[in-house]
Amino acid sequence: MQGQDSIANTIIEHLLAQEWSGDRILKNIAGKVYSPNRAVVWVEFDSANQQYWVTGEYVSKGENVLSGCFACVKARFSPAEIAVAMDAFLKEAETRINQSFAVRFLGNKPQGALAVM
Repeated sequence: MQGQDSIANTIIEHLLAQEWSGDRILKNIAGKVYSPNRAVVWVEFDSANQQYWVTGEYVSKGENVLSGCFACVKARFSPAEIAVAMDAFLKEAETRINQSFAVRFLGNKPQGALAVM
Protein backbone atom coordinates (compact mmCIF):
# COMPACT_ATOMS: atom_id res chain seq x y z
CA MET A 1 0.00 0.00 0.00
CA GLN A 2 1.45 3.35 -1.02
CA GLY A 3 -0.35 5.90 1.20
CA GLN A 4 -3.68 6.79 2.79
CA ASP A 5 -5.78 7.36 -0.36
CA SER A 6 -7.24 4.12 -1.78
CA ILE A 7 -7.98 5.48 -5.30
CA ALA A 8 -4.50 6.99 -5.67
CA ASN A 9 -3.06 3.72 -4.32
CA THR A 10 -4.99 1.73 -6.94
CA ILE A 11 -3.68 4.01 -9.69
CA ILE A 12 -0.07 3.73 -8.49
CA GLU A 13 -0.41 -0.04 -7.99
CA HIS A 14 -1.59 -0.32 -11.60
CA LEU A 15 1.55 1.52 -12.73
CA LEU A 16 3.73 -0.70 -10.53
CA ALA A 17 2.15 -3.78 -12.11
CA GLN A 18 3.17 -2.40 -15.51
CA GLU A 19 6.87 -2.24 -14.51
CA TRP A 20 6.87 1.37 -13.32
CA SER A 21 8.62 2.05 -10.02
CA GLY A 22 7.22 3.99 -7.09
CA ASP A 23 8.93 6.73 -5.16
CA ARG A 24 10.02 5.96 -1.58
CA ILE A 25 8.95 9.37 -0.27
CA LEU A 26 6.35 10.82 -2.65
CA LYS A 27 3.57 8.26 -2.79
CA ASN A 28 1.70 9.79 -5.76
CA ILE A 29 4.57 9.47 -8.26
CA ALA A 30 5.83 6.61 -10.42
CA GLY A 31 8.70 6.50 -12.88
CA LYS A 32 10.10 4.33 -15.63
CA VAL A 33 13.29 4.54 -17.69
CA TYR A 34 12.84 4.73 -21.43
CA SER A 35 16.46 4.97 -22.48
CA PRO A 36 18.04 7.48 -22.44
CA ASN A 37 15.57 9.40 -20.21
CA ARG A 38 13.12 8.73 -17.40
CA ALA A 39 9.35 9.17 -17.60
CA VAL A 40 7.48 10.36 -14.52
CA VAL A 41 3.75 10.09 -13.80
CA TRP A 42 1.92 12.11 -11.15
CA VAL A 43 -1.47 11.45 -9.54
CA GLU A 44 -3.21 14.59 -8.26
CA PHE A 45 -6.58 14.86 -6.56
CA ASP A 46 -8.96 17.60 -7.75
CA SER A 47 -11.16 18.14 -4.70
CA ALA A 48 -13.45 20.62 -6.48
CA ASN A 49 -14.50 17.96 -9.01
CA GLN A 50 -13.89 14.81 -6.93
CA GLN A 51 -11.52 13.29 -9.49
CA TYR A 52 -7.89 12.35 -9.94
CA TRP A 53 -5.71 13.64 -12.75
CA VAL A 54 -2.95 11.37 -13.96
CA THR A 55 -0.34 13.27 -15.96
CA GLY A 56 3.22 12.62 -17.02
CA GLU A 57 6.49 13.99 -18.27
CA TYR A 58 9.08 12.61 -20.66
CA VAL A 59 11.42 15.21 -22.12
CA SER A 60 12.80 14.74 -25.62
CA LYS A 61 14.52 17.59 -27.49
CA GLY A 62 13.51 19.95 -24.67
CA GLU A 63 9.81 19.14 -25.06
CA ASN A 64 7.47 17.14 -22.84
CA VAL A 65 6.07 14.53 -25.23
CA LEU A 66 3.43 13.62 -22.64
CA SER A 67 1.96 17.10 -22.67
CA GLY A 68 -1.77 16.66 -23.24
CA CYS A 69 -1.65 12.97 -22.33
CA PHE A 70 -3.72 12.39 -19.20
CA ALA A 71 -6.24 10.19 -17.46
CA CYS A 72 -9.20 11.47 -15.48
CA VAL A 73 -10.23 9.02 -12.77
CA LYS A 74 -13.45 9.85 -10.94
CA ALA A 75 -13.40 9.27 -7.18
CA ARG A 76 -16.36 6.89 -7.58
CA PHE A 77 -14.58 4.62 -10.13
CA SER A 78 -14.34 0.91 -9.35
CA PRO A 79 -10.95 -0.82 -9.60
CA ALA A 80 -11.99 -2.19 -13.02
CA GLU A 81 -12.85 1.31 -14.28
CA ILE A 82 -9.53 2.61 -12.96
CA ALA A 83 -7.71 -0.18 -14.83
CA VAL A 84 -9.47 0.75 -18.09
CA ALA A 85 -8.57 4.44 -17.67
CA MET A 86 -4.96 3.63 -16.77
CA ASP A 87 -4.53 1.15 -19.64
CA ALA A 88 -5.69 3.82 -22.10
CA PHE A 89 -3.35 6.39 -20.52
CA LEU A 90 -0.36 4.03 -20.61
CA LYS A 91 -1.02 3.02 -24.21
CA GLU A 92 -1.06 6.68 -25.31
CA ALA A 93 1.94 7.60 -23.12
CA GLU A 94 4.08 4.71 -24.32
CA THR A 95 3.19 5.40 -27.96
CA ARG A 96 4.27 9.02 -27.56
CA ILE A 97 7.46 8.06 -25.73
CA ASN A 98 8.42 5.40 -28.27
CA GLN A 99 7.89 7.88 -31.11
CA SER A 100 10.03 10.54 -29.43
CA PHE A 101 13.41 11.58 -30.78
CA ALA A 102 15.13 10.45 -27.58
CA VAL A 103 13.95 6.86 -27.90
CA ARG A 104 14.08 6.52 -31.69
CA PHE A 105 17.58 7.93 -32.12
CA LEU A 106 19.24 7.78 -28.72
CA GLY A 107 17.57 4.88 -26.93
CA ASN A 108 19.26 1.59 -26.21
CA LYS A 109 22.72 3.05 -26.77
CA PRO A 110 25.62 2.34 -24.43
CA GLN A 111 25.73 4.85 -21.60
CA GLY A 112 27.97 5.79 -18.72
CA ALA A 113 31.71 5.86 -18.21
CA LEU A 114 32.21 2.30 -19.43
CA ALA A 115 30.31 2.73 -22.68
CA VAL A 116 32.25 1.74 -25.77
CA MET A 117 31.26 3.45 -29.01
